[in-house]
Amino acid sequence: MLKPGGALLIAVPNYTSKDAQHYGEHWAAYDVPRHLYHFSPTAMQNMLQAHGVTVVKTSDGV
Repeated sequence: MLKPGGALLIAVPNYTSKDAQHYGEHWAAYDVPRHLYHFSPTAMQNMLQAHGVTVVKTSDGV
């Protein structure tokens, strides 16, 4: 569990990234079975906020 005031770092494949758009179906993060789910930044933010987590910063990893 995350303590009050704690920080959480999450790294997930972003299927809306420029990298994913460039490589299409050959994008490395479509690495099934290791990556069963892919998220957009908006989807991650909505999911976290629904569980009471405040998103402070996002990055596209570049």
